[in-house]
Amino acid sequence: MNNILKKSSYYEVFVESFFDHDNDGIGDIKGLQNKLSTISQIGFTYCLIHNIFYENENSYDFYKLKKELGEEDDIENLCKKAKEIRMKIILDFSFRDLIKSYKIDIFKDEFLDIISYWKNKGVKGIRLNDVDLFFERFGDNSSSILKEIKSFCEENKLIFIIGVRDISLIDDENLSDIVYISNINSIIEKNNYRKYYELLDKLQKNTEEKYIHYGIDLTNLSYPRLSDKILDDEDESHDFMKALYILLFSLKTLPFVFQGEEIEARSEYYIDIAKINDKKIKASYKSLKNKDLSEDDIIKKIKKTTSLSSKLPLRWEMTDLGGFSKVENYYGSMVNYNNSYKEDLKNLNSFLYYIHELIMMRKINSIYGLGSYEKIYFDESAYIFKRFFKDEEFMVLVNLSDDFVLIDEKIAEEIKDAEIILNNKRDFEPEALDVYQALILKL
Repeated sequence: MNNILKKSSYYEVFVESFFDHDNDGIGDIKGLQNKLSTISQIGFTYCLIHNIFYENENSYDFYKLKKELGEEDDIENLCKKAKEIRMKIILDFSFRDLIKSYKIDIFKDEFLDIISYWKNKGVKGIRLNDVDLFFERFGDNSSSILKEIKSFCEENKLIFIIGVRDISLIDDENLSDIVYISNINSIIEKNNYRKYYELLDKLQKNTEEKYIHYGIDLTNLSYPRLSDKILDDEDESHDFMKALYILLFSLKTLPFVFQGEEIEARSEYYIDIAKINDKKIKASYKSLKNKDLSEDDIIKKIKKTTSLSSKLPLRWEMTDLGGFSKVENYYGSMVNYNNSYKEDLKNLNSFLYYIHELIMMRKINSIYGLGSYEKIYFDESAYIFKRFFKDEEFMVLVNLSDDFVLIDEKIAEEIKDAEIILNNKRDFEPEALDVYQALILKL
C-alpha cells in the first residue's frame, strides 16, 4: 500500500440525503457534483458513494443508477469534476445485493465486468461490502477469488477495499488494499469504551505485524450517528466529537468520515414517521408502538438505535428546508436544527474547520499514517498510546466518558513538560483528563 493512501482521509456519501439538484426532494449525483469542491476544500482525497444501483424487485442492475439519482453519465461527469479538483471517486458494492443478481458460478466474471464498466466511466476504486457473507458462500475459494479481483484492480490502477464485520476472516495482506471494518459503531457504548479500545489496539498491531491496512468510521448507513447514540438531546456535542476525531485521525487505521459529521449533524429536527419509507425504521417504530411508549419517547428511541439519523438530509443553510432542496425533503422539513454548512464555512471555530485541521495534520506529519504504535493504557473511559516516526515521539490521551479520569503518576511525570500539539479543551492538567478531553503531546 502506498504512503499516499495511508496518509489520506476518506469521505462517505449517501447520495439520496446529500444535496438535491433537480428539486424532487431526493439527493442525486448532480447534487454531489455541485458540492464536491466543498468536500475537497475540507481536505478529503477520496469520496466513497453508497447505495446508488437500480433495484428491480429482488435483483439489481449494477450498470444502472436508481432513477431518482440520475443517469450513468452523471457518474462520468462526477469523476471528471473529481479529477479537476484532485479527488477520486470510489463506488460501494454490497455482496449481499450482488449475489441476489448473479449466480455463484458466474459471480467473479460478472463482477469484473461491472468494475471494468465503471472504471471506464472514471471511477478510481471500488469497495466490496458484506465480505463475511462472501466467505460463507465461497468457502475455501474466497481468498483466491479476492486475490483475483485485487489483481484486476491493480492492473487497472483501482483501489480495492473489502468491508467485513469479523476481522479474523482476513489474515492476508494480499486480499485488498484496505479492509474496512463496518460495525465499529455497534461496540461503542456510553461510558464503556473498553471493547472499542481493545479493537482499535488489535487493528494497530495487525497493521504492524500482518501489514493489513484497516479503514474505520464512526457512523455509516447501518447505525445511528454516534453523537445521537451516546449523547442526550440537550448535551453539547462539540467536545465529544472533537475527542472522537482526534482519536480517529491519530491512529494507524485509515479514517473514513460519514457525510455530515463535519458539521456535527444530529437528528434534532422534527421527524414525520409517516413520510419515511425505510422498512427497518418502519419496523422499529411499529415494534416500539406496541410497547405503550409515548410518541416522543418512540422517536427518541428510533433516533438513538436505528440508522435514521445517518440517512437524514444534510443541512446546507439556516432555513426550514435547510438548502437541501427547494421542495420539502423526503423526511419532512428541518426546523429546530442549529447548524449548517453555510454557517460553519464562515466560522473558523466550527467543527468543519477542526476536521480540516486533522486532515492536514495527517497529510503533513507522517507520524500518523506511517509511524509505529505502542499501547500505554486503556480502560472503560480512557485510551492512551504512543506514536513514533524517526526521531519524533507523540503521546495521545483520550477520555470519551462524561467524568474526569485520573492519569497514572508515571504517565503524568512523562508528559508534564510535553509540548501540546492538539487539545480540544482550553486547559490541560498532567494528572487528569477532563470530560470528553483528547490531547496529542510531543514528548
